[in-house]
Amino acid sequence: TYYLRVRVASGDFWSDWSALSFRMNTEPTTPVLVSPINNQVSGTPVGLKVLNATDAEGDAITYSFNVYSDVALTTKLDSATAVAEGTDTTSWQITGSLPDNGQYFWTVSTNDGYEESAVSDAGLFLLNTDNNAPEAFTLSMPLVDTEVQNLSPVFSWNPANDPDPIDTVYYKLMLDTPDPGVVVFDVGTDTSFQVTNPLMDNTEYFWQVMAEDVIGFQTINEGGYKTFYTNVSNEPPTASTLVAPLNGSIQTDLTPNFYWTEAVDPDPLDHVSYTMNWWPLGVLPYINSINTDSTGVSPDEDIPDNAQFGWMVVANDMHNSQSSSDTSYFYSDAFPEPPLNFATVSPENNVEGLATEVEFIWEETDDPDPIEEISYRVVYASDWEDSSTYVYSETIEDTSMGITLADNSQYYWLVEAMDSDGFIVGSNDNTPNTIVVGTLSIDGDLMPVEFALHQNYPNPFNPVTTIRYDLPDNALVTITIYDMMGREIKNLVNQTQDAGYKSIIWDATNDYGKPVSAGIYLYQIQAGEYMQTKKMVLLK
Repeated sequence: TYYLRVRVASGDFWSDWSALSFRMNTEPTTPVLVSPINNQVSGTPVGLKVLNATDAEGDAITYSFNVYSDVALTTKLDSATAVAEGTDTTSWQITGSLPDNGQYFWTVSTNDGYEESAVSDAGLFLLNTDNNAPEAFTLSMPLVDTEVQNLSPVFSWNPANDPDPIDTVYYKLMLDTPDPGVVVFDVGTDTSFQVTNPLMDNTEYFWQVMAEDVIGFQTINEGGYKTFYTNVSNEPPTASTLVAPLNGSIQTDLTPNFYWTEAVDPDPLDHVSYTMNWWPLGVLPYINSINTDSTGVSPDEDIPDNAQFGWMVVANDMHNSQSSSDTSYFYSDAFPEPPLNFATVSPENNVEGLATEVEFIWEETDDPDPIEEISYRVVYASDWEDSSTYVYSETIEDTSMGITLADNSQYYWLVEAMDSDGFIVGSNDNTPNTIVVGTLSIDGDLMPVEFALHQNYPNPFNPVTTIRYDLPDNALVTITIYDMMGREIKNLVNQTQDAGYKSIIWDATNDYGKPVSAGIYLYQIQAGEYMQTKKMVLLK
C-alpha cells in the first residue's frame, strides 16, 4: 500500500497537506478446473473442484462456482461462492436438483477481496444417475412379409436412441433359419448388415435386432421377429393328384364331386388356383372347364348319363406358370338299365323239318349302362304255357349255340340276354318263336281250346314285360292295366282279334306315354264272356 501527500504554495504561503493512499494489487490467478471435466457423473449431488488459485499479494481468495444448462452460459441453474475460512474453498457440491440424463456446463472465478479474476473456461459434465436401456426402434428392410430376390440381402433398421448421455448402442442381428436355427450376428454400432453366406431360396425367414448399451441393458425392435421370404425366380406349382372320381369308376350321381390333392408352389407368397377340365368320350370333342381356388368342385348341371368321361386338373400360379395332373376316366350311370331288345336270326319262326341238331343264332344286344358284360342263354320248351317245362341252356357270351332236340317235335324258344345288374331281356320283345324238328305239322291242331291269361314274363320287370293270352275263338279283346287303387293306367288292346296264341308288350308307360312309378299293377283281359285279372311287379 502506498501513501501520497501533496501541498501547493503561492509565494511563501503553503497549503495544508492533502494525503491519499493507493494499493498496488494484481488479480488472483484464473482457476483451473479439476473435475468433473468432459466426464459422466453417475450420482447426485454433484461435486465440483478446482486447483488452488494464487494471489501475488497473498490475499485470501474466494471462489465463485456457476452451473449452466447451455454452452452459451446464458441459463444459470445454480451458483455459490465459497467464503468460509479454514475450509476447502476449492470445491463445491451443487445444491440444486439437476434433471437426469442432461449435459451441463460450469465455470469458476476467484476474488482476493479487491479484484475478481477472469472466469475460467467452461467445463462440461454429463449427469446420468440411473442407466436406461436404448429406446424402442423399428426395422426397415426387408419389409415385413415381402419377398427378396437376393440370397445375400442387406438388413437395415432405424437407430435406437439411448437416453443416457455419451452411452453407445451396439446391435445384434438375430436370423431364424430352418437349419441350424437362430444365428446371431454382432453388427457393432452399424444399423445395417449384409449376410455373406447365401440364404436358401423359397424359404420363410424370421429376423429381429437387439440394441444393447455399454452397461448391458437391451431392447428388441418393436414387434420382435418379422418375416420375409426368399424367392430368386418364379417356379411352377407341383402337379395335383386326382382323388375322385376313381379311375374306371361308375358314378351314379350325375353331378359328381371332383376332388384332387393340393398343388404346392415353391414360391413362398404365390397363390395357386385350379382349372378342372372334363370331357365326354366317343362324341365330338368339347371340354368343360371350371375355375376354382379349392381342391374340389361339382358341375352346375347334370352330365349325360350312360357315358364315359375324361378329366384332369391344371394348377396355375399368379405368374401364369402351370402344372397338369394325369388324366383319369370314369363312367356315368344314374340307375341300372336292362339290355336293349334284340332279334333272333335263325331258325326262322314257324320253320319245319329241322334236323335234330339245331343251330340257334341271334343278334348281339347293347346295354345302355357302361362297362356292362352281357351273356346269353337259349330257353326252349314243348309247352310254353307250362314254365316248369322250360329248358335253359348254358350261359355264353357268343351269339350262337347248337342244341340237340327230339325229332318230330314242336318247340317254342327265345334267347335271354343277362347283364351285370341282373336284368334279363328276352329276344323279339320277349316273344318266343316256334320251330318243328322233323315232320310234325303245326297247322290245325295247335289252336287254343280255351280262353287263358298267362302270367307276364319277366315278372318282376323293368322296364318291359310280355303278357300272353289264348283265344280259342275270334273275339273283341280288351286288355287294361290298373294300379292297386283301381285307376286305369294303360289300355293295351281294344279290338277284335282272330283266334290263336297272342301276346302284347307293356313298356311301363301310361296312356300319355309317360313312365309310371315302381309298384304292383293289375292287368285284366276281357274277351267275349271271358274275364281274368293278374298281378305284376314293376321295379326301378
